[in-house]
Amino acid sequence: MISTTTRSTKQKFLLCIVVGLVFLFILLPKYWQQSELKGLEFNQNRSIFEVLPPPNPKDFSSSDGYSFTIVTAASSNHWCQLTHWINHLNSLKLFLPNYINPRIIIYDLGLTEQRKIILNELKSNNKLTNHNFIELRNFNFSKYPKFWDLRKNDKRGEYGWKVGIIKEISIEFPGFLIWSDTGTILSQKTFENLPEILKLYNGFISAESQGTMDKWTHPGVYEYFNDDGSKYINVSSCNAAALFFDTKTTQYLIDAWYECALKKECIAPLGSSRKNHRQDQAILTYLITNDYRDSYNVCGKLQMNLRREKILG
Repeated sequence: MISTTTRSTKQKFLLCIVVGLVFLFILLPKYWQQSELKGLEFNQNRSIFEVLPPPNPKDFSSSDGYSFTIVTAASSNHWCQLTHWINHLNSLKLFLPNYINPRIIIYDLGLTEQRKIILNELKSNNKLTNHNFIELRNFNFSKYPKFWDLRKNDKRGEYGWKVGIIKEISIEFPGFLIWSDTGTILSQKTFENLPEILKLYNGFISAESQGTMDKWTHPGVYEYFNDDGSKYINVSSCNAAALFFDTKTTQYLIDAWYECALKKECIAPLGSSRKNHRQDQAILTYLITNDYRDSYNVCGKLQMNLRREKILG
């Protein structure tokens, strides 16, 4: 006989799945489809898009049928953001030309079994997206430095895992690559203009984050690179919540970022914390700045164009 406790547990488990499915299939899609119609209005002001040619289907073609790769990662404490993110992209796909077909990969950083069941069930039923183009992967923390494991420390793994994920994907799927935090909303223009915008900005796009390198880069970073931190006082920080690469021209930046992330003394120097340092974001800003891209204030300059144009939504 099945005990009352066991039966109750199973009933709660099934109820959780049903509620999750209703939430994903009925409530969120209706809400986000309505809101996205409002959010996808084009900015009619004079802009960088006026000097770009119309999207060319050939720019989005690839041998495997995918136009570019979008990657994110989530643990259970970001479940709500993840479902929002998935439904947003699902709705957005309805507005994209047929020749734009993104590959979407979600890395599991610690989702509960119940939530993984929901995602895998949706995927197997071809209901996550129109073309079932989402892949759920486990992030193998054991391959990387112990301090990356956010499940075992209170410093969020120093965000080294994000750099590791971007490195993995850049090698596996070279070409156009987007990192998006689950809390980041990407716009239709992001996808339609991605090849030309990346070409215009030498293969890398990031908006500006609040604060400068002086505020959010620990002095230990400059010591590690044997550099003078006073040169970077007024440089705007890049925003690692949404990053855009053409890996065919910027793989060397990803590689340098990754090599730093493997060493705690580089990505998270002694004495650094979220109060004075932004780990992955700080290092990327430092590397991009030293790549002499147009000017020293690379992401500050990009911010003026990209945020106005709703590139990030």
